[in-house]
Amino acid sequence: MRTPYAAAVIGLGALLAGLFAAGLAAAGTTVTPPARALVFANEYRLTVSRESVPAGRVVIQLRNIGEDDHDLVVRRPGGPALGTTGIVRPGRLGQLSVRLTPGRYVLFCSVADHEQRGMRRVLVAKRKP
Repeated sequence: MRTPYAAAVIGLGALLAGLFAAGLAAAGTTVTPPARALVFANEYRLTVSRESVPAGRVVIQLRNIGEDDHDLVVRRPGGPALGTTGIVRPGRLGQLSVRLTPGRYVLFCSVADHEQRGMRRVLVAKRKP
């Protein structure tokens, strides 16, 4: 539940971000927005909105449409975690932002045995043309 204070802070943040981007554009600097991907979590499956993203900063959102808690972790195959949403309760949305170099990444739910039960997908970061 959002309070009026929280809404004002969010609005102020959006305003400042817009002013910052406008200032960079006026200075001749181009701002490239991050790539985005949406992942739906349901017992025991992840569905990804896209199989590949451009390399660089990527914002990944996790929508929990299941009945259990879930999270989303990003890592290179066999490597350490690069980012996580933390626990996302049923009906809620979590988000993470990571910088990906070209290559393959694993998206998975680290709650209990969810990854072993099928909550795992591959995301490919491709070189920009």
